[in-house]
Amino acid sequence: MIRICFVCHANVCRSPVAEGVLQSLVHRAGLESEIAVESAGTHAVPGFTRDPRSQATALGHGIELHGYSRRFEPVDFDDCDYVIALDHENEQSLRALARKDPDRGRVHLLRNFDPESAPDSEVPDPYQGGIEGFENVYQMIATACRALLEQLRRDHEIARPPADP
Repeated sequence: MIRICFVCHANVCRSPVAEGVLQSLVHRAGLESEIAVESAGTHAVPGFTRDPRSQATALGHGIELHGYSRRFEPVDFDDCDYVIALDHENEQSLRALARKDPDRGRVHLLRNFDPESAPDSEVPDPYQGGIEGFENVYQMIATACRALLEQLRRDHEIARPPADP
């Protein structure tokens, strides 16, 4: 099982959207037994609900966001194959939390999986803006998650399940 954790600052906007998008893609591909997805925040206050604007935007695309915010802890590296930051600040925070080199090697920036994105591009934090920012962020995340899933299939030799008869 490949385990992925998306990480942003508070785990109420971007990382839950990334979790929901990739879970949806994994479900549609029939790969739930191959790939597990979760999210966390580097500065999350545990127990907060998902931002209503993120929920509304995701729901507009047929994706429900579940769960509550949680903080990423160093021990989480033990359970994750990929720790995917949404921006540079959180990428740096994750590298600082890493206990050893293998932990640091698990840290990636989400948009680096998107071949159409400039190298080291970030997913901006939409929290202080309007609903348009949440839609823009959703589109960035969805594009990068589709590319991430394809890379996971290639790198881990995950075959596509047979089509239903």
